[in-house]
Amino acid sequence: MPPAIENEPEPTPEVEEMGQGKRIRKTSAYMRCIQDGKGSATNLPASRTLPLGMQPVPEEGKLAECCMVATAEDFAMATVLEAAEGLNPSYEEAKKRLDWPKWEEAIKAELASLEKNGQIHGVDYYETYAPVARLASFRFLIAIANRNGWPLDSFDFDSAYLNSVLGDDEIVYLEQPKDYAQKDAKRYIFRLVKALYGLKQGAKSWYDSLSVALYELKFTRSDADHGVFVRKSTDSLVALAVHVDDCLVTGFPTKSVQQFKVEINK
Repeated sequence: MPPAIENEPEPTPEVEEMGQGKRIRKTSAYMRCIQDGKGSATNLPASRTLPLGMQPVPEEGKLAECCMVATAEDFAMATVLEAAEGLNPSYEEAKKRLDWPKWEEAIKAELASLEKNGQIHGVDYYETYAPVARLASFRFLIAIANRNGWPLDSFDFDSAYLNSVLGDDEIVYLEQPKDYAQKDAKRYIFRLVKALYGLKQGAKSWYDSLSVALYELKFTRSDADHGVFVRKSTDSLVALAVHVDDCLVTGFPTKSVQQFKVEINK
């Protein structure tokens, strides 16, 4: 047998051979601001420092000891989403929103007695899935528009969910919001007529309503991607890719695209 070689170096781990594991990840200024508790979840005066349901982010060395606490990335995402959606305004702040009339309209329905209309969670809705356009579809439309010199525009629907009306077979009740009770809140609840944000079937209800509106405007849904709609004639074409309430639109001539935006706004 060959003599043993002293101080033989240990084999290099595969991770190091791939050039991984040595990079030190530095916390961004945005993350450090969140970890230090600066600012608030939203820009509203009555906003909490922490987003609803989130616990303070522990120090970096203690993350492993606290597996139930969200990481800084999770905390940042919750902060951004809450700020973007404005999901938790106070009653006074809500009344100042430009879309407040739509919220009022959504809950202007008959008051139902709790004694006669018991609500069972998880039973008053059926489907919740809402298709969205694939990333490949967005890339395809951008490439086609760029190649042909078509106008390319993006827009989002204002208070999208509040544009969708619940069907007669969708009986959904809502406890009377604080400071907005019209009768004894312990005995009466609202029946919704429109899909509010936070409703489990809200996204699907909005997608169905948008699909109906586009169908009335002579659009056809793509079989390959149910988030893509097209309207074409001998001398014009308008293509639309929808991701919840955000849309990308292109086509020719330019006046056809502009006309579509006027029509859908109505």
